[in-house]
Amino acid sequence: MDKLTYVFGTSMIILYSYIIGKFPHTAIYTYSTLMMVFLLCHRYYTYSRDGYYMFLVDFCYIANFALLFLINFAP
Repeated sequence: MDKLTYVFGTSMIILYSYIIGKFPHTAIYTYSTLMMVFLLCHRYYTYSRDGYYMFLVDFCYIANFALLFLINFAP
């Protein structure tokens, strides 16, 4: 699982760097939204499976939800 996570994380960073260089004002918002939704849903599933619901109230998750809202609904 560690090798898969490493490859996925490295691919995300490389793709992010490419998109922010090629399409700095258009596609980066779509990419960020899709990745954040995917990763936050995965984190919710993982925490709910293990019973760690209160960790989702942490500041970083609230800030990510606020960023998602600002990018998509209040630019």
